[in-house]
Amino acid sequence: MVNHETSYAGRILFLDALRGLAAVWVVLYHMVFIPKPNLVTPVWASSWVRVGGMGVTLFFLFTGFSICYTMKAHQMEQRPFLSFYIRRFFRVAPLLYLLIIAIIIRNPYYHSSLEVAANFLFVFNLFPGWQTGIVWASWYIGALVFLYLLSPLVYQYFNNLRKAAIFILLSVVMFYAFKCLIKYIPFDYETYFQWSFIRHLPIFASGVLIYYILKRNPLHQFKYKKSTGLFLLGISLLLFIGLLLKKLPVLDQYHWQAIIFSIFIIGVAINPLNIIVNNYTVYLGKLSLSLYLCHPILIVYLTPLYRYIYAWPVPLSIQYLIIVCITLFLLIGISFLTYKIVEEPFVRMGKKCLDSIKRRNRRSELNPA
Repeated sequence: MVNHETSYAGRILFLDALRGLAAVWVVLYHMVFIPKPNLVTPVWASSWVRVGGMGVTLFFLFTGFSICYTMKAHQMEQRPFLSFYIRRFFRVAPLLYLLIIAIIIRNPYYHSSLEVAANFLFVFNLFPGWQTGIVWASWYIGALVFLYLLSPLVYQYFNNLRKAAIFILLSVVMFYAFKCLIKYIPFDYETYFQWSFIRHLPIFASGVLIYYILKRNPLHQFKYKKSTGLFLLGISLLLFIGLLLKKLPVLDQYHWQAIIFSIFIIGVAINPLNIIVNNYTVYLGKLSLSLYLCHPILIVYLTPLYRYIYAWPVPLSIQYLIIVCITLFLLIGISFLTYKIVEEPFVRMGKKCLDSIKRRNRRSELNPA
């Protein structure tokens, strides 16, 4: 089993584990809803599988937390903002570009040249009708890019617990102001708002707050760590059940997700139960980008197999578990390949790019003329 307080390559293990589980949750959700008509799920799985889209809420929380965590290292660079953006670009862009190219080759006339350009430039989140992206599920990347653009400023000006709480309040005000103003724009404003990065800004801000809560109260200083962690996990579970039953009042349901999952993340950080944080879930976290971007295409191609298995004269639970096992087995295999062939080499390329910039800067300092 892993120790959540250690890390590899600067990564936090409990965060990677949760990222991997969130990716699997999204996969199980799309397994039901991508096939048309939608797949039937067993009663025991239906309630939590059908809200698997909430896994993306966790992604936005992880982003806010991990950006604050990694920004400390970027601040030691001569050009911290440039270091941050280069590393993020080489982490996300190559796999997305590869999938965009594959989809365009398969359907060369389906997407306009302007839409393709917007996807390559990562600005498609701004355009009505293009926000979901050419690559299925890439809407998250489209929103994420604008949060990346804000991140250095957020880290600079909202750099303690009190200021992080102020950032949440400001982001909620922006959320409701944008929701009101967008009604006067002459297009499907509800759909546009659903995918807009401004809708997800309070969730991202909640991830920033989680970072400063844990920074102010380091894990090794918590008394009664196991009981405190279990208590927070229990509270998050009760609130989650209330959310599913639509019994939580006042706040927007999406903001309730941020509160519930923030409590859950802090609980896992304090008491990383082995069922949640282990070698397998941590490894899934390493593959999470590939798992997320590759799974919709795989599900489309596996849909005929799903229909075939669902025609077998066996109980629904067995049918469902079989297609889950097949999907995850194939997806993890594909994600392993894309991680090794695409993600890792380009991450190394990004580091070499930064090293080259550092060498040029040193030469210019030695030779100012």
